Amino acid sequence: MKVILIITIIASLTAATSLGGHGFIGYGISIYDPICAYACRNVISFMTSDDCYATDDSFLRSFAYCISTHCFDTPLSDLEHYWTNFLIGRKPGQTSPKESYSITLTHIDPPPAVVVNPTSMLSQTTLVAEEDYLSEYDHVFSFQQVETRQTEFGIQCVANHMGILSFANFALLVLYAGRNNILLSITDWSYSTFLLLHRWVAIICTLEACMHASIYLNAYIAFGTFAAESKKTYWIWGIVAVSLMTILLPTSSLPLRRKFYSLFLTSHFIFALIALIGCYFHVYHRYMNQRGYETWVYIALAFWAFDRFMRFVRLARNGVRKAEVSIVDDDYIRLDIPNITGQGHAYLHFPTLTWLAWENHPFSVLGTMMADEIQKASSVATAGEDTSMPSGDIEKAPAQRPIASTTDAVDSDGSTSPQTTSQLFRPGLTFFINTAGKGLTAALRKKKTLPVLVEASYAATSLDELRMVPNCILIAGGVGISAMVPILRIRTGRMRLFWGMRNKSLAEAVTTFLGPDILVPNIIGEIAAGRRLNLRAILGREVVGDGETAVVVCGPNSMADETRAIVSELGRKSRVVKLVDEAFSW
Repeated sequence: MKVILIITIIASLTAATSLGGHGFIGYGISIYDPICAYACRNVISFMTSDDCYATDDSFLRSFAYCISTHCFDTPLSDLEHYWTNFLIGRKPGQTSPKESYSITLTHIDPPPAVVVNPTSMLSQTTLVAEEDYLSEYDHVFSFQQVETRQTEFGIQCVANHMGILSFANFALLVLYAGRNNILLSITDWSYSTFLLLHRWVAIICTLEACMHASIYLNAYIAFGTFAAESKKTYWIWGIVAVSLMTILLPTSSLPLRRKFYSLFLTSHFIFALIALIGCYFHVYHRYMNQRGYETWVYIALAFWAFDRFMRFVRLARNGVRKAEVSIVDDDYIRLDIPNITGQGHAYLHFPTLTWLAWENHPFSVLGTMMADEIQKASSVATAGEDTSMPSGDIEKAPAQRPIASTTDAVDSDGSTSPQTTSQLFRPGLTFFINTAGKGLTAALRKKKTLPVLVEASYAATSLDELRMVPNCILIAGGVGISAMVPILRIRTGRMRLFWGMRNKSLAEAVTTFLGPDILVPNIIGEIAAGRRLNLRAILGREVVGDGETAVVVCGPNSMADETRAIVSELGRKSRVVKLVDEAFSW
């Protein structure tokens, strides 16, 4: 409904045309201009045809004489325009008078001396009774004033509604942008979904603000008060807010976000904050906080403050940690942060890598337990003591609990005795990171250890909906495997993993870290190193006809887009299938 209203108003302001002008009554369209001519026309009015009006000499000359004696201050061009287009009526394609106003005047000789009688046939050039003329003039003038006031009320109403809706949507888009948005837990939607909504609400909010400003600009110009209004403080702050909101839209496009991410992040925050401040001072200086419009600004600031406070709490809870960097290959690294817990994904701040202390990046958590140290001891066990805990999924090993294995050691005298090797594990977060490119992540390759601030944890939102799905197809690209590991741990039904990467070193590093109980042979559908997965063949084969199938994808944008297109095709072919896109977007 709002979109239809906006389109209608824009069309009216820019494209609506008529014989009377364009725009609205009183603002581009004048239904009675000149009023003196319409008053004469109302007095000299008879029940006859358009052709009679256009050709009758008595009517034309009587009407021309009335205009010449009452519209003496109206330009001749305006009178000729009225004569040609509105003397007969307002119907499209109507008949025009047989001769112009100026020529008709030349035929009035001598001037008329008889007053027109509306009840008798007009057979000569006549005068208009002055009291009749004044009565019609007052009537026409009053009617046009009423119509103009209605237009003004309508314009002001629409303009005010656009402003209020823009304020309300500003609060909403701030809420949607927050990582700690309460709607995340209420709706179980992903943060990427809310960022998409944030962008669309921002477009609507900006359009509403522009409509609000444009309508008032048009009105003030029409009133002749623009010069005075434009110097007032409320107007200046309003222009600041609208201008910044208009700048934010194109500078937030995906190509610019990718190419100039740090600049985008900084400018986006600063411009949005100044725009919000501009909104507040706009209504403060206009209404002195007497209309309640500033409440929307308070709500937006409350959403922003709550999100920032929760971010600070997450950072303070974890404190400053030391990250350990291990090189996997030319494209990937492994990042370990000991003695910390989390799940889903975490935002990592690297204060020593950039002067932009607020810059941070989201990474999916691959593991939450880390190998600590290896201890050796003689295998002297008390009765009933279990020293043979299998080396399975290390995530299920309790902190500092040894996973033991027994080997024979050769003594100095040549005899052998059993030795127990105990692998200890401790809490910690492990990330596998793609360092291709020239951004902040590429700088991590040059470090062995570095301080890190961990904003965690933000749980994945898709786990619950995937527990009960009979068939689950996991498609990962590169380090997208990190988003699949939680699903691999919790699911018990049919599940197949298809994983593509640049080279096999990443697969070896991840497999070694996870242990043999996660990437078991009956789950692995295909691990492709150095080549693309044939997604069409895979999904056509794996999406079975019976029961629902969930397709989970996490990888490059091209992989996600291709998967989405194939799943849509399968859905149109009556396959019961749904897509879960775990690709994190900004």
